Amino acid sequence: MPRTPTPSIRLAAALLAGAVATAPALAETLVVGSDLPRPLAHGDVAVGLLEEMTDLGAVSALVPADDGSILVASPPTPGAPATSTIHRLSADDGAVLAQWSIPGEVVALAPAGDDVWSATADGRLTRHDAGTGGALAVMHTHRWTTALASDGALLYQGTSNGEVHAAPVANPIWKLAMKVFAPIESLSLRGTWLLVGVKGHVYIHERDTGKFIYGYNVPNDAATIALSGNQVVVGGRDGSIALVDPNAGTVAEHGAISVRGTAGPYPIAALAVLDPAPFAHLTPPLSFASIGAGNPIAFDLEVSPELAGRPYLLLGSVSGTTPGLTVDGVSIPLNPDPYLVLTFHGSPTLAGALGGFDVDNPLGVPVANASLKLPAGLSPVAVGLTLEHAFLVYDPNTLTVVAASNAARTIVTP
Repeated sequence: MPRTPTPSIRLAAALLAGAVATAPALAETLVVGSDLPRPLAHGDVAVGLLEEMTDLGAVSALVPADDGSILVASPPTPGAPATSTIHRLSADDGAVLAQWSIPGEVVALAPAGDDVWSATADGRLTRHDAGTGGALAVMHTHRWTTALASDGALLYQGTSNGEVHAAPVANPIWKLAMKVFAPIESLSLRGTWLLVGVKGHVYIHERDTGKFIYGYNVPNDAATIALSGNQVVVGGRDGSIALVDPNAGTVAEHGAISVRGTAGPYPIAALAVLDPAPFAHLTPPLSFASIGAGNPIAFDLEVSPELAGRPYLLLGSVSGTTPGLTVDGVSIPLNPDPYLVLTFHGSPTLAGALGGFDVDNPLGVPVANASLKLPAGLSPVAVGLTLEHAFLVYDPNTLTVVAASNAARTIVTP
């Protein structure tokens, strides 16, 4: 792909001006439910003060449906027959659009196209029509399901013994995908990643291989996790929400929520982010480039489906990631310096720095590849130098930056 057009005017102006980034707040609507008899609540997670929504009592699971509605599971009423209720709510006003009962205690839900899977505490998995609740398929497993996730084609089951099993939605023949050696509290999918929440931790694995990518500590039990842009929203039964950068492993924000009009604690059993922002991530988050060996560092670039048809530009900095830049309202985690200007114009050290995304892969996720190769004859004084790289995605017609990835760090070694 030629190096033009690029978002040259806006980005060059930002580079010259040294535009300072400001931490973006989540603009999406967060919906939370409690396992105490509390109303559902919604609002902007960055504010921390939520408003009451529909009062369904205690909630055991809550997920956004593929049609834009919200699916909520209510556990059995104490002293009543063991029957759960699944509600389909309007995301606009919380009105109940449909509801149906299911025997047993529903512990997890996962949307799958026009259907939704439920898991009950007795080991039963049921595939429902998301509109009517009609059971399309029922299966039993010997495993105690604690979490579910689906991309519409594959279903993932988390268990109390720390295993994650995967199966095609159309024909659930299970296979072990990975094991984390702790009871699984929550699951979430993000492109080629599977995020696994356990008490005090969130782990990231490759979905197709099960390979561990990264793990980080969280200040709650990770009872429920959702994704918004490049951040992970982690809810805990202590009533707190943490916003985490999954690559840097840093907690950007953490604190207890409060719900206007609801007194007392609000332990979070489930949460969902409606219409989440697109994501863009660059891996590996940490690598080492040897002057002596001269081997290139391979980068994997990945974006959410809505960004698939747009080009990207990979940039670098040797001056760190904070405060970074803001271009067209998008925060780019790179500080302006000569290396950033060099990579903007095209650095011979970066191959594949400008290009498009390919969706021809088993998961159908938009991905691309690039690499960093240190120049031959680099002086030993460069040992210890830290290079940061991140890519931006832009509209080829307006040349407007629409998304930016996390920063990936490379340390120069002998």
